[in-house]
Amino acid sequence: MARRPPVGALPAVLVLLTAVQVGFGAGAARAAEPRNGKISTTLTGLPATLAVGGTFELSMTLTSTSPHRVQPGGFALALTNDARTTGTPTDGITVLWQDPANGSWRPSDRVDPGGRWHLLEAPGAVTIQPRGTLTVRARITLNAKAAKGGYRVSSSGVESPRLISVGEDLAGGGLEDDDQQPAQAAFHYGPPTPSPSPSRSGRSSAPATPSARPSTTPTGQAPSPTATPLTAPVTAPAAASGPDPFSLWVAGLLTLGLVAFTVHSILRHRRR
Repeated sequence: MARRPPVGALPAVLVLLTAVQVGFGAGAARAAEPRNGKISTTLTGLPATLAVGGTFELSMTLTSTSPHRVQPGGFALALTNDARTTGTPTDGITVLWQDPANGSWRPSDRVDPGGRWHLLEAPGAVTIQPRGTLTVRARITLNAKAAKGGYRVSSSGVESPRLISVGEDLAGGGLEDDDQQPAQAAFHYGPPTPSPSPSRSGRSSAPATPSARPSTTPTGQAPSPTATPLTAPVTAPAAASGPDPFSLWVAGLLTLGLVAFTVHSILRHRRR
């Protein structure tokens, strides 16, 4: 007749299994804690070609994945012309901002010599809601002093952000960047590149690639919003992290203890 296992071993086994479950639960809770999130930037509204003295309105759409409210300390954008040979990057360029705090247009608060324009905000003046979006507009004018050729517009989004938790307290840490590159878009400033002239034989030579139709916007006016905008890609949020290594270590240690206790109970029962 088979012997029954000792009755005293069952409560001990239940205690060890409960401890293992608690250890795994604590690790899963820490892994599921919300991260501070990030803000990605999309640029739209750029013309393909801008006539000399022209103006256009750039839209910066900021998308937050943070579970906290984000209060930006300001916004910034940069214009770069790699073909410029004289003057400074800011020559002939004016940037006005539509302040998201009140909707009014005002000049840039600071202009860096390297070609970066800033709009500064007072603490708490502008708020991006948890996992919300905010659109900031900039009116950019290039006059005859600005260098001709191709321009790149770039922006890293918000500057000096503050994270506000549900309890109106400052959240710990900052926004995640994951080495995210600034959003970029491009346009051409000045006369368009001339098309090839017809050959002497009377037959026109086909260009290698079709040339884009130049903008017909009069000087000093914004181009048509139907011009093909260039939109910078949005970086996908990072994947959630795995279980806590400490919880795995505790679970392994408790499992070894459970096996040793069970073997010891069986051997002691057989000696009786």
